[in-house]
Amino acid sequence: MKSKIWKSSTLWQTYLKLKSIIMVNNNVDISRYSKLIAYLKNKSVGYKSMKSRTFAREEIYKFLLQATDDHYLMHKELPHSLSARAVKLSYS
Repeated sequence: MKSKIWKSSTLWQTYLKLKSIIMVNNNVDISRYSKLIAYLKNKSVGYKSMKSRTFAREEIYKFLLQATDDHYLMHKELPHSLSARAVKLSYS
């Protein structure tokens, strides 16, 4: 059974996806199923989510300056193209 393997957050994500799909395709609201909600809440007891690590601005600058273009050119170009697109969208 997947509920023994998956973390609580994954169970909730799956529930929300299924809820949307079932509502659109079958017009059934599974949020009314109290036993299902109680089961998910019970699986969440004692669960502590892990915070994802993010890079500091200095770490990003260090990577952009020191990483070789031979191997990391695409990685180095992506942030530039995304920030240029964001600036373009904010002015349009």
